[in-house]
Amino acid sequence: MEKISLLLVDDHKVMREGLRSALAINERIEIVAEGENGTEAVKLCKLYSPDIILMDIEMPERDGISASREIKKLYPETRIIILTMYDNKNYIMEALSTGIDGYLLKTAGIEDVHKAIERTTRGENYFDPQITEAIKEIRKGDTEDSPLTLREREIVRMICMGKSSAEISKELMISKHTVNNHRANILSKLGINKTAELVKYALETNLLG
Repeated sequence: MEKISLLLVDDHKVMREGLRSALAINERIEIVAEGENGTEAVKLCKLYSPDIILMDIEMPERDGISASREIKKLYPETRIIILTMYDNKNYIMEALSTGIDGYLLKTAGIEDVHKAIERTTRGENYFDPQITEAIKEIRKGDTEDSPLTLREREIVRMICMGKSSAEISKELMISKHTVNNHRANILSKLGINKTAELVKYALETNLLG
C-alpha cells in the first residue's frame, strides 16, 4: 500500500492534535511533520517533500497563502489543501491564484478532509461544497470577454488596497519591473491613467468582491 505523506500546518496545537487523531484512521496517510506558520511550512516542505500539505490561512509570522505561493513555485508537484474558517471571496481568489489544489472550511466533516486528500493525491481538485458557488462566481469573471487577465485583476485588487509596486512584487514573488509592466498594461487596456479611476473601475465591476 503506497503511503500519502502529509505535512500539517496550523498555528493552533489543539487543531493539529485533533486532525492528527482523526487522520490516523486512514492507514494510507502518514503525517511526516507539523508546523505552526507559513515560514515553517516552506522549510518543512523542503526537508520532507510531502505529497500533501494541509494548511491554515491566518497564522503568525507568515500566512498560508503567501507560503502556498512560494511552495507551488519551488515544488509544483506538492499538493496543497487550504483548511480555514474563512469563506471570504478575496481569500478564495488569492488562494486560487497560488495554484492550490483544495480549499476546505473548518466546519467540514473529517470525511470531507479524507476525501480532499484522496482526490488531490490523484491530481484532482477538491473544494468545500459551501464555497463552490463562490468559486463559480469568481470564475465567471475569467471569460474571454474580460479585458484583464487573472494576474492583472489580482494586481488591480492589490493596487486598490494601497499596496506599492515593491510590496506587490514581494507578495507575488515577481520583479518590480514586471509589476510596473502589468500596471502599464492594465491602464492601457482600460484607457485610464489615474489610480482613482482604477479604483472606480474595480468597484463598478465588482472586482473587489
